[in-house]
Amino acid sequence: MRRVDRSKTDTLWERREPRCPCPSGQGTAACAAPAKASIPATFSRTSGFGLAAFFHLFRRATIMVYVAGFITLGFGALLIIGAKRNWSILVDPPKTAALFYSQSLLRLLFDLDPPAMKWLTIFQGTVLIIVATIIMFAHAVA
Repeated sequence: MRRVDRSKTDTLWERREPRCPCPSGQGTAACAAPAKASIPATFSRTSGFGLAAFFHLFRRATIMVYVAGFITLGFGALLIIGAKRNWSILVDPPKTAALFYSQSLLRLLFDLDPPAMKWLTIFQGTVLIIVATIIMFAHAVA
């Protein structure tokens, strides 16, 4: 794998003044040669396109934060609407699906009846909406 000197490369999110190509090193203003636009060789502090680069981009990507926030808001609203309309998959889930379905696992662990499951589902939907709202608001303010 090629090693990159981090002090000489730009990061994806920062702009640096291009280095002077002449041997004097006095800066681009004193140099007669035109400066070329440089393409960053790496994504921030990672080498290549690894998992750390993906998470770095995910942290910085505003659109992804809002897409995830709106999906979470929609899922929370779906839980509340489904509980209010007494959808059986939310209010009275089968106990045999406890291995792969969280509502069924909660019903099995705590031995909840359908009215208690209804209030638990409303609580879960409310928590999802609150968390998504806080995350999107915090991202907008920062």
